[in-house]
Amino acid sequence: MNGNGRGLAPGEVLDDRYRVVRRLGSGGMSSVLLAEDLKLKGKYWAIKESWTGRAEEAGEASEEERARRRAVMAEAETMSRLSHPNLPDIVDVKGPDRQGYLYLVMDYIEGETLQQRFERQGRRAGEEEVADWALQLCTLLDYLHSLQPAPLIHRDLKPANLMLDGSGRLRLIDFGTARSFKPEQPADTVCLGTVGFAAPEQLEGRQSDARTDLYGLGALMYYLLCGGRYYRPGAGAEAALPAGLAPLVLRLLRARPAEPVRAALRRAMAPWLRSWLPEGFDSPAARDARQAQARFGGGWLQRLFF
Repeated sequence: MNGNGRGLAPGEVLDDRYRVVRRLGSGGMSSVLLAEDLKLKGKYWAIKESWTGRAEEAGEASEEERARRRAVMAEAETMSRLSHPNLPDIVDVKGPDRQGYLYLVMDYIEGETLQQRFERQGRRAGEEEVADWALQLCTLLDYLHSLQPAPLIHRDLKPANLMLDGSGRLRLIDFGTARSFKPEQPADTVCLGTVGFAAPEQLEGRQSDARTDLYGLGALMYYLLCGGRYYRPGAGAEAALPAGLAPLVLRLLRARPAEPVRAALRRAMAPWLRSWLPEGFDSPAARDARQAQARFGGGWLQRLFF
């Protein structure tokens, strides 16, 4: 993972409790480990192991390493205070240790990433399937964008950051690029995101807000519906989409829509998504929709996002 020592290996134990079984995956400066709980028999956890850089007290940390440590610590703080059905629960935070590793202990989700599912299906995803996933992400984004004292903007909705469990429920598993919205700030401190899914303002260094995640949702839907193609503005973009979902996806992909467009999107989103979830369609999102409709009435989804 890096040239500055190593993280935990299979068989090693974290904090006298979590014994590493195997490495589930890795990327950049982080890995995800499967660990057995030595106190709760039969319980397994996923542990995100992130290298934060050398300790500042050692007098050797570079500015890049200090920035990395701040980012990793911010992700740990962010994830530990969130609670939503489409997020993993964080149960413990350990470190950074002497080697500079920080460990986030969270729910182990038995399943696969949305990217793995997409590849396994031959880079194809059904329209109802995509509408269901989008509806789940709508409820999650509504939660994140409603946080106080400041909305949380994720800024990196991509298939590799979404886990799909056996019941069909999505979990957003990476908050390394998330930030709180600061209305007085004209630009983001750091430009982050993934090319192909990042909104124009991210790539241009401008301020990101809730509309950034709307664009990211549209880019994700476009990618899944178009066989893994990234969205590129132009006449051919609409032709590649299924006719029924095209208007919604293209509205989401409007670069920095004005307030009236955003309001129209809010009104249109729920009907479009629900039209692709036929009566009898069963999924976590469909069940949540039925429960919310019974509790709040038929217009509840139209209040999503803002």
